[in-house]
Amino acid sequence: MATIEPDWLETIGAHLVKRHRYDPHWEKKPAHVAAYESGTLYGLPLYAKRRVHYGPMDPVESRKVFIREALVNGEWETRAPFFLHNRKLVRDIEQLEHKSRRPDVLVDDELIYAFYDSLVPEGIHNGAAFDAWRREAEKEDPKRLYLKREDLMRHEAAGITTAQFPHQIEMAGRSFALEYHHEPGTPRDGVT
Repeated sequence: MATIEPDWLETIGAHLVKRHRYDPHWEKKPAHVAAYESGTLYGLPLYAKRRVHYGPMDPVESRKVFIREALVNGEWETRAPFFLHNRKLVRDIEQLEHKSRRPDVLVDDELIYAFYDSLVPEGIHNGAAFDAWRREAEKEDPKRLYLKREDLMRHEAAGITTAQFPHQIEMAGRSFALEYHHEPGTPRDGVT
């Protein structure tokens, strides 16, 4: 009696294997969208939770994941000038939210997503393809992917500026650095 290795079933019966892909997600290190895959042969599980490169399998969904996770949420390791500028601008406005004690200064992620969605061409769903496109696009317009402060601030919060919140205070001939944090009910709340 001979034994059968599951790998043989997958190789010999590849045309009969039913594959199910799920949980597409951004992977920071390889800079692409991956998913998990399970495979069955006539209902017999051959493998489960195998990581696969999802971009070529579903480029439309992968593009959405790329924009949301890599660009909007900042989960991408790159030194692209636009990316560093945009991330710093978001951090500055988040700091302004703490200073003004208003959690509604920064626009929601959907508006930032719409900004990138309007610029990134169809079929771009990983870091390498995006960088190749970006380099060409920046030859025509170097600031094409740069967000502006007014793009990130809600209109009703336009009067809030950093000038209203000094970085330091002078008292009794000494200078003290100030830090602002908005988290009501916690010891860190307020200015220190």
